[in-house]
Amino acid sequence: MESPSDSATTKSPAPLAGEGRGGNLAAGNDNPAATKRETSTTTTPPFRSPIHNPLQLLCQRHCEGLRSCLVTIVGIEGTSPRRLGAQLVVTEAGEVAGSISGGCLDTSVIERAIACLQLGQSQRIRYGAGSPYIDLTLPCGSGLDLQFDGDIPHPTLSRITEHIDQRRLINMFWRSANQPPELMIDQDSEPSPTDEAVQIRIAPRLRVFVAGNGDNLLAFCRLARASQLEVVALHPDPALAPLLIELGVESRLLQSPQLLPTLPWDAFSAGFTLFHDHHWELPFLLQALDSHALMIGAMGSQRAQANRLEQLRVHGASEAALQRLRGPIGLLPRARDPEELAVSVLGELMQSYRQQCRRHGMAA
Repeated sequence: MESPSDSATTKSPAPLAGEGRGGNLAAGNDNPAATKRETSTTTTPPFRSPIHNPLQLLCQRHCEGLRSCLVTIVGIEGTSPRRLGAQLVVTEAGEVAGSISGGCLDTSVIERAIACLQLGQSQRIRYGAGSPYIDLTLPCGSGLDLQFDGDIPHPTLSRITEHIDQRRLINMFWRSANQPPELMIDQDSEPSPTDEAVQIRIAPRLRVFVAGNGDNLLAFCRLARASQLEVVALHPDPALAPLLIELGVESRLLQSPQLLPTLPWDAFSAGFTLFHDHHWELPFLLQALDSHALMIGAMGSQRAQANRLEQLRVHGASEAALQRLRGPIGLLPRARDPEELAVSVLGELMQSYRQQCRRHGMAA
């Protein structure tokens, strides 16, 4: 993308209310509240947060007393490297999480987010195709409508925090481009539609319960954590615990196959096993099959899968439940090493998660 400073004809986004003609946020600002916000915002250069999820960063920093600007893709014309509802957050300390583009827009978007944050305003801007700002183009030729919210009310942020903690769907609604979002819940009546009204649904993160042992378990957990998944690993080997914890995995030691804790399954959780000793599998799989998990699977050969299904029948699993059990798990047949198996399993998990998001009315 051509930088505005390199363009012979530059048309940056129109100044926000309170901006001077030259684009200086402090110039010509007669709003004391806006001035107060500006002086409280650091000039630290933006930096990437160790918290990768934008809404988690937004809510955590809010709890710590820091303000943030939330940016959301609310419209796409053509194709886009990010889905509808993708978000980016910039805190007043310059901390950034999320991404709006493949890199061609993010710098300009972060600058605009800082401006909205300083003035505590909401604004919607079209980038790319159909935008009046000719210096901000997308190489793919698409157009993105971005909603900037620099002052989301405390009650809304508190409700978002509760929804994240409880792993509930987040249903955000903007009545107009210059108003911050509201959080809708199932019993809320549908608001009257307007030309500027937009509704976005955001799913809980994919959470994975994996029961297994050895290198296969470690390889999967490494890859899943690198992909920012929430992972709970159940295993019988005490030596694995520190290695898993170092990866950011919740480690749960199994004393025996029967002493399995009750796990908090939900519709955006998945469960599968990576055991060579298949007697460890049955209690875990029976519990998973009795849940709303979006995907359940097990490692092993076709023969192992046939034996597994028979054992589950003996222990009371219904035929309808057994239809949900995938095996051998993974997109690649006959994976021969832990890393290949991890890639294969993670691919199938992400595919299932995307399908679940679509079933719940979200872009994926």
